[in-house]
Amino acid sequence: MFREQMSVDERSRGQSYCRRPRKGNTLIIVLIVLAIIAILAAMLLPALMRARQQARKAKCKSQLKMIGLGLHMFASDHEDKFPESLEQLVTLKYLSGEQVLECPSRKGGAPGESDYVYLKGLSLESGPEEPVAFDKKGNHPDGRNVLFVDGHVQWLEEAEFQKRFGHLER
Repeated sequence: MFREQMSVDERSRGQSYCRRPRKGNTLIIVLIVLAIIAILAAMLLPALMRARQQARKAKCKSQLKMIGLGLHMFASDHEDKFPESLEQLVTLKYLSGEQVLECPSRKGGAPGESDYVYLKGLSLESGPEEPVAFDKKGNHPDGRNVLFVDGHVQWLEEAEFQKRFGHLER
């Protein structure tokens, strides 16, 4: 009965709310959502790259620590003297493989070639703060990991490295 009293005009107005949205509006909404996702991805990308570089530095530090352990095992078997080369540690099985000698941040180089500068002629009697090995220049964009005779590894910014150990670089 109530419907019969409504005019044709009023009925058509009530039906306008039930119409389906145009397809053009749907496309615009999809494009806006994609633009928002792209902006969020652009904001997160630098943070992800920094986290990735930090992980590479940590792995490099871990590998230098393993090299230090290999050097100390070698020295305990060879009158407290370190080997002539890092490759000798791999050959004599003090290190598990050549991949330990490759920095995860390496920018090229021959496979099997060490990415660390090794200072031969040292022994366990050398000062504990004497560097034994360190990253080659360019392995990391902002500094280097340094292995010391006592076995600890320290990250140094490039300027600090150059000030303390720049004279050792080949």
